[in-house]
Amino acid sequence: MKKLTVVLILVGLLTLPITGLAEGKANPPKPGNEENISTWTYFYYVSCMIIAVAAAIGIWQLFIMKYDIKTRNRRAAMENAIKLIERFNDKFVKVAAEFFYKAEKENMPKYKGTIDELPKINIDVLKKRLEISTNLKFYKYTNELEIIAAGILSGLSDENFAFKIIGRSYCHSVAYYYDILKAWRDFSGEITIMELFDIWRKRLKKEKLILEKKKLSTKQKEIMKGIKDIMDKSIPSIK
Repeated sequence: MKKLTVVLILVGLLTLPITGLAEGKANPPKPGNEENISTWTYFYYVSCMIIAVAAAIGIWQLFIMKYDIKTRNRRAAMENAIKLIERFNDKFVKVAAEFFYKAEKENMPKYKGTIDELPKINIDVLKKRLEISTNLKFYKYTNELEIIAAGILSGLSDENFAFKIIGRSYCHSVAYYYDILKAWRDFSGEITIMELFDIWRKRLKKEKLILEKKKLSTKQKEIMKGIKDIMDKSIPSIK
């Protein structure tokens, strides 16, 4: 609405000098009538200034509208991310805990996958795990992960914010049942869960490397400082 109003104002103001010049050409002032000439000139320049001011106001309003749209989109993305985080912490964690305890009672073999390492899948062990997980309705576990992963990868949620809150927990949840989820993905063709896992797992590993580099740098500085202190004490000063 604001944009339309600005456009109409600009079009209306733009017609003023054009109309004035057309009128001046249609009825040219008679020689010696300098007052008439100065009036049309004054009218033309004032109209141009009005157009320039209107254009500046229109551009300013467009910038405000653009900023407002960005703010609203970011707020909506944050709200969507918070809903997915709440779903993960409430519903998914409950489903995961329930499945874990049932699997323990059934003595389901463990895969022992982690964020840092995904062991080679043993086919015989996988068959037993798939059989038990199917009987225990593992689809409830995957359904919740799929909803969360799809919501984050859709672009409608703040992915960075969600990663900071549940990134590590999500990756642990996928890595622990990585062999079953991979078999399920190969069978069904669903890639959302594993796609988000690959993105966040790489990010977590990168953060770990950066942290280790900082620790090594700090340790190296402490060692160098210790060597310097020893050298200062062992070497007598020259008098």
